[in-house]
Amino acid sequence: MIRRRFSHRDRNHTAIVRALRGAGRQVIELHALGAGVPDILVLWPGGFSLQEIKNPDGGNSFEPSQLEFQRDYRG
Repeated sequence: MIRRRFSHRDRNHTAIVRALRGAGRQVIELHALGAGVPDILVLWPGGFSLQEIKNPDGGNSFEPSQLEFQRDYRG
């Protein structure tokens, strides 16, 4: 069972979303959903990708709920 947990944006979140949008991708922010759901949904013609954003300094790791989502996701 995935549990809801306080969610936050990593320091590099805004820059990554801005760069993706600048490259013509549609980005839907999901970070506020918590419960292990990846931070963003990136869409382009004919495809999509769920992305978990992590700080480049490695100061944060995957939460158990994020690992559970990755394990159970069937898309």
